Amino acid sequence: MAVPTYEVWDLVHCVGVPNQENPTQATARPVIIYEDLVETAIIIPLTKNINQEKKYNYTLRIEKDSEDGKILHLKNTSILALDRIVKISKYLLVRKIGKCSEDLIEDIEALIKKAENEGFTRLKEL
Repeated sequence: MAVPTYEVWDLVHCVGVPNQENPTQATARPVIIYEDLVETAIIIPLTKNINQEKKYNYTLRIEKDSEDGKILHLKNTSILALDRIVKISKYLLVRKIGKCSEDLIEDIEALIKKAENEGFTRLKEL
């Protein structure tokens, strides 16, 4: 079975994002490919549960009717949760949904830089 191929900054449906409360369980959700490794990828999950925004330190809200929401084909206003960045098997990635705009990429990179300046080390650990 061939390893699925997606590009960095693609929004992809993932069938197995580790659950925040119980990492032994997984949830299907859209994710942004942050880094493409050989058989794994580092992904940034999105959630439509925008009330959970307070649970995280580093988020970006993407309104479904905004330009980025439309480009990504979001069905709901969502938050990108940098705190939940994780490395997963590419076999859990099943379908491309959309691609980040240049503006959104710049916003994500600025958030990552801010997080790292504040001591966020999760990216270096993956």
